[in-house]
Amino acid sequence: MYTVVNNEPLSLPFSEGWGNYAIRGIEEILLPESVSLLPQTIGWAILLLAAIAWLFLIGYRKYQHYRANLYRLVSLNQLKQIKNAYQQGDTTSVRALPALLKATALQVYPRTTIAALTGNSWCVFLSDTYPGPPFETEPIDILYKCGFAPKSELNNLLEEKNWNQFVEWIKHHRWPND
Repeated sequence: MYTVVNNEPLSLPFSEGWGNYAIRGIEEILLPESVSLLPQTIGWAILLLAAIAWLFLIGYRKYQHYRANLYRLVSLNQLKQIKNAYQQGDTTSVRALPALLKATALQVYPRTTIAALTGNSWCVFLSDTYPGPPFETEPIDILYKCGFAPKSELNNLLEEKNWNQFVEWIKHHRWPND
């Protein structure tokens, strides 16, 4: 009942009459060693490696998709800057809009296809490569005016619907093999 250390008995922290009398003299049982959670067979190790390889592949493909579409993010950012400058009164900022759309198209399509497109053929190209509503002649006329009209004609040239259609084309235009 008493523990002996260095040949001297230690006193109990409580008196003899304290505690539950029914469990006096009962000793605790020894528990078995805990079971390891590491896989014990080669099958589980192969399955774990396959799962890690699969996750790596998914991550790599997401990274490739991000890199392949990075030009869209850059174009959207430039379009936003042009729109903000235009709305703050810098009407000449829209002169960069036709070049921005052509540069965006050149990221995906060959230069020989894009460089020669003007007017109605540019409108047809934009409509054919975009799953949304087709580009009418009005946005193409607006793009032409953005590039070549005198500064006095640039005020109130673009409406919100035009900006939205340009944004949607940049976001959703198709790749050549789609």
